[in-house]
Amino acid sequence: MALPGPGGVFFLAFTAVLASMPVWMFFAPRLGLIDRPDLRKLHRGEVPVVGGLALLTALVLVLGVWFSSHLQVPMMLTAGALVALAGMVDDRQGLSAAKRFIVQAIASALMIFLAGVSLHDFGELLWPGTLQLGWLGIPVTLFCVVGVTNSVNMIDGMDGLSASVSLVTLAGLIAAMLHAGQSLEAAPALVALTGALCGFLLYNFPLPWRDRAMVFLGDSGTLLLGFLLAWLLVDGSQGSTRLVAPVTALWLLAIPLMDTVFVMIKRRLAGVSMVEADREHLHHAFLHSGRSVRQTLVAMTLAAVVMAATGLLLEWRGVPEYGSYALFLGVSGVYFLVMSRAWRQRRFLGKVIE
Repeated sequence: MALPGPGGVFFLAFTAVLASMPVWMFFAPRLGLIDRPDLRKLHRGEVPVVGGLALLTALVLVLGVWFSSHLQVPMMLTAGALVALAGMVDDRQGLSAAKRFIVQAIASALMIFLAGVSLHDFGELLWPGTLQLGWLGIPVTLFCVVGVTNSVNMIDGMDGLSASVSLVTLAGLIAAMLHAGQSLEAAPALVALTGALCGFLLYNFPLPWRDRAMVFLGDSGTLLLGFLLAWLLVDGSQGSTRLVAPVTALWLLAIPLMDTVFVMIKRRLAGVSMVEADREHLHHAFLHSGRSVRQTLVAMTLAAVVMAATGLLLEWRGVPEYGSYALFLGVSGVYFLVMSRAWRQRRFLGKVIE
């Protein structure tokens, strides 16, 4: 069987999501996968939360059929399905944070020990010289994968947001491959996930003729997406043929990471659980200060683009990695101060937070 090229992989994954989504939406009520509005959720009406299952279906169909002989693909699909299944249970009946973390740790272990994807070094993060991780590589990889997985899940608070921000990360990795002169044929999972996510956005994005989403990713989708992004970023930032430096990987996922770290620190200082849901994320600041869903989505996606482009340009221009990291910490500090002041004074970008 001839392997499809990058364009074919993208088209197949895109089409598979478009075709499978109506099927999952039909069965959503029977599976108990319906999201209903409450005091914390911003949407109107009952919405199926099967976007993640459609993403997984597309990836299994495309990667499983044409690329199962690739070393990492079977394990990526197995580990991803495990994470998505836990998310589906959480969508249906709720799952404790501890159980979610255990499942994510098991999936991360499959990635590390069976697929051989892990962090070996942080590059020249702190000084001119590679910061080797040695035996710490395994626990650090596990921590980073679980952290990225949940950061994508936590930013999923409005139509199109987590998918759009994640698409920026994928586009950054594709740009890095092209800049390095590498063929996208070597990254079928990256291309397939990009195509599948574009297909999902047609159902989820707030389009001019549709003021609300037809379907949500659900925890099954956001956890799957976060896990796969973590896998691709870890794999793409290691070795002599790496796509990006480890610090550039931070820039590619800057908005979810900064938002998650800020919220968790704020919860800790307030004496509440760091995994307890609240309404003090960046998108809440935009929405509660009078911005519309579309304005918030555009602003946060553009911010993600600026962050990703900054990281890539710093690397391509030959800026030392420790210089890039210092700038990243500085930007993160400014973000923390701006958001802390916004919630303390109840004002954000010149408007009152209600």
